[in-house]
Amino acid sequence: MIIIIFIIAFEYFLMCINYVYNSRLNKLSGFIENQHKGTASNYRIGLFASKHNGCGWIACRNVLHLLSQKRSISWIIFFLEFCFGPVLFGIFGINPLAIALLLMCCNCNVSIKRPKYNVDKSASNVGILLCFARRMHAHYTAFERKGDEFIIHNPHIKTKSLDAYISERKLKFALLINVSPKVRIY
Repeated sequence: MIIIIFIIAFEYFLMCINYVYNSRLNKLSGFIENQHKGTASNYRIGLFASKHNGCGWIACRNVLHLLSQKRSISWIIFFLEFCFGPVLFGIFGINPLAIALLLMCCNCNVSIKRPKYNVDKSASNVGILLCFARRMHAHYTAFERKGDEFIIHNPHIKTKSLDAYISERKLKFALLINVSPKVRIY
């Protein structure tokens, strides 16, 4: 019991330290296309800098940017850390349910799917794709549908289909998080 209390207290301590540190970094505009270079790589989540485990918050930030919602990066990371998003202090990345909760709190409709075939048919116009690249290595990417093609952010890639993106890179598909803005009726 004492170990669990210590772990929770340490996570909240890290969350506060990271929030102060992240708030002092330069603000970014536009899409984040490379988590390994530039200011985006310096933001901290859990125990690490974003160049190691930042794809989850970057995918959230890019989706919110696509939906024209302004949220600071330090707020996004704080929210994910507050709801225990970093798995084992970020060693194993971000829990997809924390990402869904963050997007729902940003007034978005969210659905999580795991289609076995034809990811393109299940994909909405905006969303997040979670794939496993190799053993114990997963990566979140934000995507948008533009006409007949998909644009994937972090890394920036144009492709005719998400299925082609997954198979060309020999990825193992894990989850599709579809996102759309909530329609307000007045």
